[in-house]
Amino acid sequence: MMAKKLERQGEKCRIWIVTTLLAGACISVCYFHVILRIGTIVTHIFYVPIILAAVWWKRKGLLVALFSSGFLIFSHVLLRPDVAIHNDYVRALMFIVTAFVVAELSRRIAKEEEALQAANQQLRASEQQLKASNQQLRANEQRLVNEITQRKRAVETLMKCEQRFRSLVEATSDWVWEVDQNGIYTYSSPKVKELLGYEPGELIGKTPFNLMPTDEAERVGTIFRDIVASQKPFERLENVNLHKDGRLIVLETNGVPIFDASGGFVGYRGIDRDITERKKAEEQIRKLSFAVEQSIDGIAVGDLEPKLVYVNDAFARMHGYTPEDMIGMAATKLHNKLQMQEHRRHIKQLKTQGSWEGEIGRIRKDGTAFLTYTSVTSLKNGEGKPTGTLAVVRDITESKRREEELNAYKENMVRAEELAAVGTLSATMAHELTQPLTVIRLSIENSLAELETTSCPDTVVEDLKEGLSEISSMTSMVNRFRHFARMSTKRTISEVDFKAVTERIVNLLDESAWRAKVTLQVEGMDKLPLIYSYERDLEQLFFSLIENAIQAAEGKKNRQVIISGAIRGEHIELQFSDNCGGIAPENLDRIFEPFFTTKHADERTGLGLCVVERIVSQIGGNIRIESKLGKGSTFFITLPINRGEK
Repeated sequence: MMAKKLERQGEKCRIWIVTTLLAGACISVCYFHVILRIGTIVTHIFYVPIILAAVWWKRKGLLVALFSSGFLIFSHVLLRPDVAIHNDYVRALMFIVTAFVVAELSRRIAKEEEALQAANQQLRASEQQLKASNQQLRANEQRLVNEITQRKRAVETLMKCEQRFRSLVEATSDWVWEVDQNGIYTYSSPKVKELLGYEPGELIGKTPFNLMPTDEAERVGTIFRDIVASQKPFERLENVNLHKDGRLIVLETNGVPIFDASGGFVGYRGIDRDITERKKAEEQIRKLSFAVEQSIDGIAVGDLEPKLVYVNDAFARMHGYTPEDMIGMAATKLHNKLQMQEHRRHIKQLKTQGSWEGEIGRIRKDGTAFLTYTSVTSLKNGEGKPTGTLAVVRDITESKRREEELNAYKENMVRAEELAAVGTLSATMAHELTQPLTVIRLSIENSLAELETTSCPDTVVEDLKEGLSEISSMTSMVNRFRHFARMSTKRTISEVDFKAVTERIVNLLDESAWRAKVTLQVEGMDKLPLIYSYERDLEQLFFSLIENAIQAAEGKKNRQVIISGAIRGEHIELQFSDNCGGIAPENLDRIFEPFFTTKHADERTGLGLCVVERIVSQIGGNIRIESKLGKGSTFFITLPINRGEK
């Protein structure tokens, strides 16, 4: 840097000197022409900047000579046109010739100097090379002496090395072998007994392909022929071999070519390592990785900051990102301000307890919030120190919506059952009270008619009339009960599609069935005709029967409910069959009674099956049940096909 800086400063200085001299020469010319009014010019002043420019800048310095010649001629023409100019032409030409000669001489001198410097450098390099050669010669002499000395030692240690090598080969966990150029074993270490069950002597004269299944021998044989043709080392060649007892053993083979003293190829030497367990572990890891990637739950791994270091497709998809976009993202970015307080509480629990699980809100890339069920575990190294976190996340937005819808539907069903029970009770009361109230009213009216023909205290007549008025009030009340019963049974009849009703109820109860480990299966509902009925009644029928089966499963495995339908003549037969435990024989005759339930009174109203029987009866069908305790139950419902009948 300093040399370049000095060079730039020197160049500026040279430019300044030449410019100053040119300016002085130009001023002198003007002085002689204008002030002294003479034609004779002291031209030797221009030679100074011309020669300096030619020496410093070589042929580029000709520009100074050209400028000086042009200025000399034009100044003469402009300032003294009356004086002959041919002398100035000669002077201008001399400027150019002088500059060219000086530049060429300077260039040649510089070139000779460079050649001289290069020759000096080459001479110094030759001297150094000669010194190095002398040193190398002396070193070679010393090396030769050392080699002669060491050769004797090498002969002595060769036997020791051979014995050490043999001991090492026999002690190593890998199988060491040698084959000739045809792939025939010429040496095998004793380790082959442990790996493949053969004695070393049993393999001499055989090839590796004699130990492999046919297909594997063909595959590896093709690869080995190419290796032999290249005569190059190879490594990590996996191959399957047959153990002497028939088991399959996976080996990893590494080998190097062997050459004789003349450089001729004579075979390969190598080692085989048993990687059977490693391959099983790799397969398990591959399956685990595949399972993680295919999981419907989001899975993420974070560091201690915490930032995400791995996410599967499900995790990225539920947040609106790609997996690549989320790597390195801060976990806090997946929560809004309202969710951060709960997130910090869970992080604190994770640090103190090592894990936590529960519901927590998250946000997608577009800012929309959604609810998840998240399980987070602290990851630790072999020393027990935390290294990161593992989170399993499930989007439960739809599950929550369906749960709320199911709860609302259950409440509606309970209200419908209660309303039906009240309607039944009202109709029964109205029927039972009407006759005695009529008898009492007629008796009082007859008594008043007879009292009018006899003398009787006025208070008796007034009391009877007041009683008759109360009887009328009670009769009006009974009529209102009867009207309420009629209103509670009023329905809007329309065409009902069994398939649509079944799908709607099954979708509604699917989450409850999954939690109870029950499989819901629908058969033949798409082949049933439309019937005219009250759709809400049929929904309540399907809901009650399916929900009862799910609750009877009690979370045991391999439970299923089959909802099927078929046409039997002029009727539709529905079957609700389950293997959820069945009903005790002593309860079969009571299951359709109002308010009868085997559950706790605060869990069920006991009206579900009673309402189901009433609905079937109103449609004009019948219901029966077959059940075996410890096995399951089947409800058979027969409904008339009333096409076109409203």
